[in-house]
Amino acid sequence: MQPNETVQDLKKKVQQKTLIPVANQTLSLDRAGKEVLSSGANTLSSLGIRHGQMVFLSYTGERPINNDEDPKKLRNIKKKWDLKSLMEHLDSQGLVFKAQETTHCKVASLDFASCDKFQQYPREFAFLKRREGYLYGKYLEDGNVTAEYIYEPPQEQSPSGTILLDDPAEEKLVDTIANALGVQKVGWIFTVPPNDERDYIMSSHEVVRAAQQNAEAIKKYGDAGKSFIAVKVSTDEEGQVHFEPFQVTDQAVKLVQNDLLKPPKDPKVVVAKQEVAMARQGAGRKDSPELDPDVLIKPVAVVNHEGPLSCVFEIENRPEHPQNMAALKRHLLQFKGKPFLLAVTDFHFIRYLGKEFLSPETDIPALCEAVKTGDSDALEGFKLLIDSIAGF
Repeated sequence: MQPNETVQDLKKKVQQKTLIPVANQTLSLDRAGKEVLSSGANTLSSLGIRHGQMVFLSYTGERPINNDEDPKKLRNIKKKWDLKSLMEHLDSQGLVFKAQETTHCKVASLDFASCDKFQQYPREFAFLKRREGYLYGKYLEDGNVTAEYIYEPPQEQSPSGTILLDDPAEEKLVDTIANALGVQKVGWIFTVPPNDERDYIMSSHEVVRAAQQNAEAIKKYGDAGKSFIAVKVSTDEEGQVHFEPFQVTDQAVKLVQNDLLKPPKDPKVVVAKQEVAMARQGAGRKDSPELDPDVLIKPVAVVNHEGPLSCVFEIENRPEHPQNMAALKRHLLQFKGKPFLLAVTDFHFIRYLGKEFLSPETDIPALCEAVKTGDSDALEGFKLLIDSIAGF
């Protein structure tokens, strides 16, 4: 199918192959049939249907029997068609959607100081202690993303990586700060063990996690969320740390949105709840519930920049480096004799103040607004309060 062909054209080709009348067909973007492709005159591209997109077919009435077909195959015909069924019946018509070739985000720009501070913690443990966090920044009009800081949620170790711990109050505070600063959650960042001799780029657990969060970003931010990135942080034999951004494919996101994936077990295999047809270069097509994780991701170019926020205060949720009164005093002493604006222009410091001393509902939005606009005068009251708390 070409991008300028319509839903009606697609239905006609389905009819040619399956003999199901166009009027009896319902094409949808989800397994439950809620996102129906109802306008036959719309082009596939105008509906956002791309290579790798999953399309589901259901129909009313009985399917006519083609006398030229093998009757044995008809016993497998169902009224609800999944991706595998569509591929089987439409392959000869050139209707198989190919693997995704490009990413929504072409370039990810990461704040250098935030990345440096993020890798310092796992480096203390020779990267044996896994770590993850969320990137906050902006989705740009050209589809690229810029990340200004990294939030590290409460977490503990697990065999496959980390497990995030529920803390609704902290999640609400982090969202409040992000909204007040005018940024969005644009990515997920995670470390992998040192000298990891994996013969895959990302494990099934990592791919599924990335796809789940990409789906959440789309739900929250609309089409902009399609540019959500996953950044793998690794170290080589010489101790050099590498930051590698990726995007999961649209198909991977659809698999998650339609609840078509099983919980990962083998790190080298993503398992679907039903067989799907996966194209393999030079080897035709293979029908299997098992998917290669590397097929579901695409690399993204990376650059770094110096963002508007600093990254000086202790990072949250690191047991060995607590955010406490001693950390508060050290932080303020570093900025003694300098504008208070410099001390408070730090996400991690703002979060600590909101968690321990300031009201998340009233004080934090006002504080963030002053930081965002560079209004030192509006910070005078906060300075007096915080200096008093620190005993200065």
